[in-house]
Amino acid sequence: MSTTVSVIIPAYNAGKHIEECLASVCGQSHRELQILVHDDGSKDDTAEKLKAFAEKDSRIEVSGGENGGVSKARNICMEKIRGEYFVFLDSDDTLAADAIEKLLETRAETGMSLIAADRALVSEDGRVRERRPGAVREKLDEKKALRDLCSGRYCLQSACHKLFSTGVFGDIRFDEDISNGEDRLFVYRCIKRCRELYYLPLPLWQVRERGDSVSRSPLNSRWMTMLTAMDRMTDIEEDPEIKQRFRASALELAVLYIAAYISRRSSDPDFLRALRQRVRHDLKNCRITGAKNRSTDGNGSDHKLIPISRHDRSWAFICAYFPAPLIALYQRLRGRKE
Repeated sequence: MSTTVSVIIPAYNAGKHIEECLASVCGQSHRELQILVHDDGSKDDTAEKLKAFAEKDSRIEVSGGENGGVSKARNICMEKIRGEYFVFLDSDDTLAADAIEKLLETRAETGMSLIAADRALVSEDGRVRERRPGAVREKLDEKKALRDLCSGRYCLQSACHKLFSTGVFGDIRFDEDISNGEDRLFVYRCIKRCRELYYLPLPLWQVRERGDSVSRSPLNSRWMTMLTAMDRMTDIEEDPEIKQRFRASALELAVLYIAAYISRRSSDPDFLRALRQRVRHDLKNCRITGAKNRSTDGNGSDHKLIPISRHDRSWAFICAYFPAPLIALYQRLRGRKE
């Protein structure tokens, strides 16, 4: 009897790409699929396109409701999972034709309950580039995997491009009060449960590069929930070194947000004020590292302090205390990227 995999797709105003997305799922070489799509209150023609696709393929199960965010949409679908395994796919992304087959083969070979694949990035004009050509297959223990939630080397920050065992992770849910950063927190909880995972360096997901990234669009208070997610991970984590990494990553992210907020001429002063207050607080709990890149190896370090290079601390201080025009001027003079 073939293994059933549940594919979870939240869709909001996805009319432009949903047909391509569903075609990539329905055309999988592994045929035993349960395709769960939740229309999250779309205002365009998403509902009509979902209905038409479902009429052609009985594996597609469509639900809908008022807009509640991607976390709620995914949670609704997770209540209906029948597959032994499940994966997440965004409605404007696609799967390689053999994605599910490759993931199941890796699961059978390794016996691991969590398999992480890589992704290919697709630009708006359709150009595709691999994320990490030349990467190798490898098993990641808990500590290495948790470190990656800060660095992103193995694509662990997203709930997509992964195969989850329903028996192990089927009861874990997304925090519905977090609108940005919910993926990282969900994956963190999964890693803490299984204590290890396997990385498969194949770009099985084609991820569309969106125009609403931090580097392209104005920021507002919605982005604050990414820091909330990092804080929840820090509160749960027991390993002093990993806690330190999470705190350092959150500080780096807050500084990045301040710089992006100013350079993109965002207009949410309360959000900017909250970011600056957070950075000022964290600067009081930092220790200067000798290397340019922060070290958290724990060799004699005080894990209660946030490790930061002298250069990065200076930049954080400027973002926290200097007026916006001076920060913008500094960015232009130094050519600092967001």
